[in-house]
Amino acid sequence: MTFPRAFYLLVNGKPHGPFPVEKLRQQMASGVLRPGTQVSNDGFTWRPVESVMAELGAVTPPPFRPATLPHPPTVPSWPSISGAQGYGNSSPAGSGTFPQHLPPPPPPPQTGSNHAAVLAVGLLCLVLMVVLTCLIAFRQNPRVADPDEPEGREEAGAPVNPGKQAQDVPFAGVPVLEPLPKPKPPDRLTAQMLVAKCAPSVAMIEFENSRGSGFLVDSDLLATNAHVVGNRDNAVVRVSFPSAEGENKGPLNGRVVFIDTDRDLALVRVESKLPFLKLGNSDQLNKGEDIVVIGSPGLGPNNVLVNAISKGVYSTTVDLKGAGSFLHMSLAINPGNSGGPAFNDRGEVVGMVTAKGVKVEGVALCVPANDLKLAIQDLK
Repeated sequence: MTFPRAFYLLVNGKPHGPFPVEKLRQQMASGVLRPGTQVSNDGFTWRPVESVMAELGAVTPPPFRPATLPHPPTVPSWPSISGAQGYGNSSPAGSGTFPQHLPPPPPPPQTGSNHAAVLAVGLLCLVLMVVLTCLIAFRQNPRVADPDEPEGREEAGAPVNPGKQAQDVPFAGVPVLEPLPKPKPPDRLTAQMLVAKCAPSVAMIEFENSRGSGFLVDSDLLATNAHVVGNRDNAVVRVSFPSAEGENKGPLNGRVVFIDTDRDLALVRVESKLPFLKLGNSDQLNKGEDIVVIGSPGLGPNNVLVNAISKGVYSTTVDLKGAGSFLHMSLAINPGNSGGPAFNDRGEVVGMVTAKGVKVEGVALCVPANDLKLAIQDLK
């Protein structure tokens, strides 16, 4: 039987060669050619190299050695073999000596496991974010049970109570801006604040050759002293409001509609658009309470202190025989202040100036505001 002198090697699915039999023997002896490598003498019929070498009388290949070496092997130069390419994952095959062995390829990276771990962590973070957002939204807008809503009647997508309009719910985490409440006016007014608020409603009254003060107690009613209007009922007087603006300043014509000479009270009907003043409770005055008086005292025939301010305190109640009780204020007044209002520190009229001390200074007598309230009720 005649044996072929050359063979082809099947490397990476492609035939390479031909190679002489001596070369195959050398590579088998050195262990370069691994058992199972396919060879052919015609390029069509392929068989394992160990069976072919057995038929040719080749030596048995040494057992395969592991790739772990104390030092990396030195790879010799590879002389080119016509048309030869790399053998497996090693360098190209050639006519020179093959390397003793090739290390096993590294294990493929576990990309699938890494991707699964990253995906699991991402899903967990997403779930935590959704839960946290729902908790914040619930704490900001907790749902309160409607007492008018029947239990067990809710439907998906339907409003809780169709009779009520749905209210806009703000986004979670967005602060809700609420309108600031209107500032509460102070309980106590300074003299400057009181004058700015009340002085426009204080009037100067002229009748014949006399002059006095007054103030609005209703939308069309003015209070003053009876002696300011000559103690005359149905008399026509001239009224002006020095601290008002524009056409509200006057002068206007007023008519006396009420007279009480015993209490020195008079009420005058006048058409005015100015606000009227609030009457306080004169029975609740406390000694030492601050009092402000506004009026128009005269300095002579042609000089008037228009809506001048006097400030003092409430002192006591004086009972004058035959005239009743009056309020004693420790402050300075002069002719022309008669009929003017006396205010407490809340802007309420607690009295009306009617007289001053003859031989003492700083004594002002006022008709109590509660007496003025009775006069207004009698008129109505």
